[in-house]
Amino acid sequence: MPVFQSADQLLRDIGGKRERQVINHLFLQKQARFDFLVELVGGDERFLQRLVAKQILVRQDDWVLLDDRILSFLERFMEVNEDIQNYEIDERIGAIELNIRLFQEEQLWKRKEAFLHKVKKSMSSLGRVVKRNVIDLGKQVQMDYKTEVNPKVKEIKIHDHNEKAKKLRTLIGAIEELLENRTFFQEANDEMLNRLAIELRYDFLREAKVNLRELSQEIVGYLNRIEEQHAIHRKLQEVKRLKDLFELEKRTNVEQLVNEQISLFFAPRPFVSTPPSLDYLRSDDGGALVSKIANKLRHRARQNASRAGVIAKKALDTAAVKEMRINYPKIKQAFFEGEQDLFNFVVDYTFEREVDLQERVKVFCKLALMYEDQMHFTGMTNVHQQIRYGVILPFNPKSKALQGK
Repeated sequence: MPVFQSADQLLRDIGGKRERQVINHLFLQKQARFDFLVELVGGDERFLQRLVAKQILVRQDDWVLLDDRILSFLERFMEVNEDIQNYEIDERIGAIELNIRLFQEEQLWKRKEAFLHKVKKSMSSLGRVVKRNVIDLGKQVQMDYKTEVNPKVKEIKIHDHNEKAKKLRTLIGAIEELLENRTFFQEANDEMLNRLAIELRYDFLREAKVNLRELSQEIVGYLNRIEEQHAIHRKLQEVKRLKDLFELEKRTNVEQLVNEQISLFFAPRPFVSTPPSLDYLRSDDGGALVSKIANKLRHRARQNASRAGVIAKKALDTAAVKEMRINYPKIKQAFFEGEQDLFNFVVDYTFEREVDLQERVKVFCKLALMYEDQMHFTGMTNVHQQIRYGVILPFNPKSKALQGK
């Protein structure tokens, strides 16, 4: 026997200020601890127990949730349910088909009106369900592709969304077939039914088909990218295997490719940070590592505090401290006025202080990056004291003349 005998009784039992406060909190947070909810309602534990007894709330040990029926009603009415409910569309199509057959077979007009009313009732909500499912499916596709870190799980999810998109297209086709039943519409001769059919066809189905077409193209693009990532991953695994066997240079042309690709010379060194797993941190070795890092941080903090407490004698020296700063625009201008390539120009350039070869290489790289659009990267390479560098000239007629020489 149901707990509530009427809608009025249900609304009275969930319409109070405290009831709405609890329901709103659980609707937003999905679940909450029983002790927290007791504080939320002013310490009235019996009040929460009454809501549990009336099946408005469900208690699971120390946690409390909304009853699935109330949660489902709120999600459907507010259209915030993230589940793709194609079965709802299928059920409504089945209900419409059944009541159309019953309408056409029935002879008494009063009973025919009852079947017609059920057709209009199912048709009135069908368009909104289709539109909501298409929108929710698009959101889930983007979210799973952008947030899922496991490549295999990501691929499975995207394939599942693709199947749901195909099912949606099939259901839309079935709805369009229903709307083509001219015999039924002529026999019913109902203005509201015709208005619902026009609204369903032109306001909902047309937009849904366009969005589904775009979504399907997006899914295909995501699946192609995932496949490309898998291929790169497999290639990298094979390269690592050959490297571990000390056969990479012997069985591949990696050395030739690296020498030919000047872009690798300017590429930054990749930094990959791999966080330790929670299982490792919970182990004895992980605990020892955390303690060691914590001790280092405390020691560093003490050193910084001691340094802050002592004013260095040099800090009190009022004499001006001369520091050589590299004037990159000035060096670039001098380079454009000369006839050397960038590397040899920087090696021969006279700075205000002594600059070693390593620092000159850094200046060379920085100039190439800062003024990339004004440089002519020839694609050729030379060697200077075992340093392989790319030949870079100014992007002007002089560089072309020098290259021709």
